[in-house]
Amino acid sequence: MVSRTNLPEKLRGRPFAKGHDPRRTLTSAGRPAEAFKAEMRTLASHEDVLAAVRAVLADHTHPHFIAAFKYMADRGYGKPQVHIDVTSEGASITEILHAARLRAANRDAGPAS
Repeated sequence: MVSRTNLPEKLRGRPFAKGHDPRRTLTSAGRPAEAFKAEMRTLASHEDVLAAVRAVLADHTHPHFIAAFKYMADRGYGKPQVHIDVTSEGASITEILHAARLRAANRDAGPAS
């Protein structure tokens, strides 16, 4: 059986055991280690890498110009905030929730006999 994890077969699909459980220490899970991130920062800071990026950004006809520009702008200035309008026909979220609660209360009350 091909597995996507290095977890032993007998432990898959079972709840965590109290105390030590080998699944809690999997090295392939979670975010990359800080050492890996530091290595990527070092690689990205090499002068030859920066020269290649500068060459792409200097030629606006280069096929990767837009992608490189967006990547550098996002990293240099931060990604722009995305604003989401949470209204419905001018009503605020508070008004929408209040109306939903009233509908639910009327539905639960049922027809009067």
